[in-house]
Amino acid sequence: MMMGFSVSDELLGTVAPIVVYWLYSGIYVALSSLESYRLHSKAEEPS
Repeated sequence: MMMGFSVSDELLGTVAPIVVYWLYSGIYVALSSLESYRLHSKAEEPS
């Protein structure tokens, strides 16, 4: 028998966007090391 781990909608609505932001930021930082493979240089990016 498995007991379910229940998460309230309020907690999920508070934590999920923060987790998604940190994951996206981590991927962006990890991929920034591949500068030579970029289609456009940092100077060409809109600010």
